[in-house]
Amino acid sequence: MGALLGTAQWLVLRHIVKNAGWWILACVLVETSMIFVTVFNSYLIEFDPEYTNNISITILRYVILIVRMLCECLFLGLIMVWLLKKPKSSYPVVDSV
Repeated sequence: MGALLGTAQWLVLRHIVKNAGWWILACVLVETSMIFVTVFNSYLIEFDPEYTNNISITILRYVILIVRMLCECLFLGLIMVWLLKKPKSSYPVVDSV
């Protein structure tokens, strides 16, 4: 899913910035990290009944999800800022309008 979304966004970014291919890699890395965190949380929820009713583990699961989302946004935001600092000299998409 990360590669598909990154490729769709790359179709626009490639006309605006140099090195737009890095965006696909960043999306794949973020999606992969999301899968690992989701599997970890699913393990705590589904497969370990000892932790299901423990309120501290429930809070920990939500904190992990929130931190994961913030890290994903921060990582993708930093990559986007880095890419936008290297614009192409001309914008064929904008020039054609």
